[in-house]
Amino acid sequence: INAEWPLRREVYFSRSNKISKSRLKSSATITIILYTVTYIVFNMPNFINYVLWNITSVMYEWPGPLYSSLFMQYYSWNISGELCLVMNSTVNPLIYLFRYTLCVIVTLQRNFHCSLAKLL
Repeated sequence: INAEWPLRREVYFSRSNKISKSRLKSSATITIILYTVTYIVFNMPNFINYVLWNITSVMYEWPGPLYSSLFMQYYSWNISGELCLVMNSTVNPLIYLFRYTLCVIVTLQRNFHCSLAKLL
């Protein structure tokens, strides 16, 4: 057992293959971009609903032409506020799982190929 192992900052796929720091940073950057895009996509209906509500309340008396229908008055808030929030909260762990699983699969493949090459 190596005594300085917990103190090292390098991450290893195997003993012979070291991951470069730039590759780790690019992987983290891609994950952050995925989370940001997911947040924007699932919260855009809520943002649009608030903008339409503010425009309607300033230009017209309530409910105005946009919110006179039953769907826009009641269900648009439920869909944009609650359903999109739940969908965003559901997709975030899936992104994490996908990114983590992809890293584990690549690690296992590299370890398998390295050990297979040592056997042959």
